[in-house]
Amino acid sequence: MIDTKLILIEGQPGSGKTWTSQYLVYQCEKNNIPARWYHEQDKQALEILDARSDFSEIKIAQWKAFVSKAKESKTVNILDSRYLMNSVGFFFAMDEMAQLAEFESMWEDSVKPLNPVFIYFYQSDVEKSLRKTFDIRREYWEEWAFKKINEGTAFGKRNKLKGLDGFVTFFKEFQKVTDKIFGKFRGRKLAIENSEGEWEKYYEEISQLLALPLIDEENRPEADLEIYVGRYKKENGDLEYTIALDEENLYIYKSETDKILAKKENILTSIGAHRFYIRERPNDI
Repeated sequence: MIDTKLILIEGQPGSGKTWTSQYLVYQCEKNNIPARWYHEQDKQALEILDARSDFSEIKIAQWKAFVSKAKESKTVNILDSRYLMNSVGFFFAMDEMAQLAEFESMWEDSVKPLNPVFIYFYQSDVEKSLRKTFDIRREYWEEWAFKKINEGTAFGKRNKLKGLDGFVTFFKEFQKVTDKIFGKFRGRKLAIENSEGEWEKYYEEISQLLALPLIDEENRPEADLEIYVGRYKKENGDLEYTIALDEENLYIYKSETDKILAKKENILTSIGAHRFYIRERPNDI
């Protein structure tokens, strides 16, 4: 693998950032390369790279603190949504474009010691992509994401954004900004238009970029998967969850109300004997 300690995975909501980050951690593990995935909702990552600070100087200081720690380790840090969606997204959402320009001018130099790699997913038709994702994440977006973007940002309030249409407007404009920022990045990078969902092809491109051999997952036949179906209780705790099997995959959920969404998002993928990762989640079982 190339010499890097920082891989940035960026793109619109539902573009495959988290899935790809998880896959890369797994591939690093298979190649005996120490790696750590900072999930976009990772609380520790939020503490290190907090997007809610008020000034670009503070954000740069946070990135520099992260870099200072990371460069002393042999670990490859895979950051899911921490730069564009988190840091850049904050300035865009708050209509602080002057501070964004200041932040952007300092950011690349601050992470240069880690020899960063930038992987960027984009869509030619942002609206079509987001509406497709909405069909999967409807409940979450309606209850939380729309309110955060449309009502909780200066951009949303200024443009009087409402519902899914407003959400789409926000991210169509945001991609125009992120396209330009990615284009100016001087390090090793790869942009992938992934609307067609050809993930085997995309992962091969990423493999070539990183010089990281891809090792096939140890998929199990459906007959074997049936032995995992049942109700489980977490050791040393009261949390219970169910593992079920549909036509193709195992999936996991805590309650019946979670079941429909779980069949689409909480899919279990085999990574070895009696071990699975939960797709797009920073844990395995």
